[in-house]
Parts: sequence; structure tokens; C-alpha cells
Amino acid sequence: MKTLAQRLTEEREAANLTQTELAKKARCSQATIADIERGRNSESAKLPSIASALNLHAIWLKEGIGE
Repeated sequence: MKTLAQRLTEEREAANLTQTELAKKARCSQATIADIERGRNSESAKLPSIASALNLHAIWLKEGIGE
């Protein structure tokens, strides 16, 4: 099963977004995106807004559950 870091990285790259571009769309810092993609932060309060910016369900992004 893939990790949050792997899912986020794959979905961001599939959307052809840089970390900075995604951060801007999600209204968070690039460092937040980088920390999640490195596996340093799996409990960010910004996950719902990041998921929304990628047109994903937050629970899928966080836990891989659902679509």
C-alpha cells in the first residue's frame, strides 16, 4: 500500500504542478507540501485543502481509502 507521501507526490506530478504551485492552490506553504512528500508530516491540518486543490477526497489522500 502506498503512503501519503507517495500518493501526494504522484497526484501532484500527474497534475503537472510543482510543489510551489500546489501550495499556492492549497493556500499553504511549499515547505508543508515538501514535508508531507518527504514523509515528515502526515497529520497536517492542510490535507483537506491540498486534497481539494488536486480534486481528491481527503481520506483517500491521507489513508488511501476510497476513490
